[in-house]
Amino acid sequence: MSANSLTVTDKTRVAMWLRSCASLNDVMSSSTVGIVGNVRHTHRAQRVFYLLWVWSVPRFSDKAGAMHDKYYNRMGGAAYARRIERCQRIIRLLKRNY
Repeated sequence: MSANSLTVTDKTRVAMWLRSCASLNDVMSSSTVGIVGNVRHTHRAQRVFYLLWVWSVPRFSDKAGAMHDKYYNRMGGAAYARRIERCQRIIRLLKRNY
């Protein structure tokens, strides 16, 4: 799943969450529907934020830590570092362009 597969509304929402340093709990518990029934964002935007949160920095505990360990053991340290850098690049692009 890439940031390119999101609608403009979802990209804008993810960028807003990133710029405001929203917590994972805040994002995952946010309602996708506004007060007047309009769609604020989709579950896909929440999923992209979750993936960006998981892979933006090394994680050592919980479910994210297990995912990192599995990836590192399977792909090696260089691939692990490239994945984190790729995620950080996507975050920079979203913050700058939306």
